[in-house]
Amino acid sequence: MRVWLRILSVLLTLSSIHRLAADEHGIVLTLSPSECQAGDVIELHARMTRSDYAEFELKLPKIEALHFVAYQQSPITYSKGFYSQSAVWVFQ
Repeated sequence: MRVWLRILSVLLTLSSIHRLAADEHGIVLTLSPSECQAGDVIELHARMTRSDYAEFELKLPKIEALHFVAYQQSPITYSKGFYSQSAVWVFQ
């Protein structure tokens, strides 16, 4: 039960960050799958798209219920007048 409460609190925190980030900084966060069981793999995707040059760094709190598996970040690219960058965190 404690594990699910922590996961739920992370999801609520991320949904708040998602609304703030998308409005002010062009960053969209998505979590997939949206529902999970203990032991499932969870991916957190972050994507920034802006007309002016920027770089993002997202610091995630350590959560004992989630085991960090991998992190992959793409370089900043420029295409059709927009800068973009993306990153993926994998947890289990």
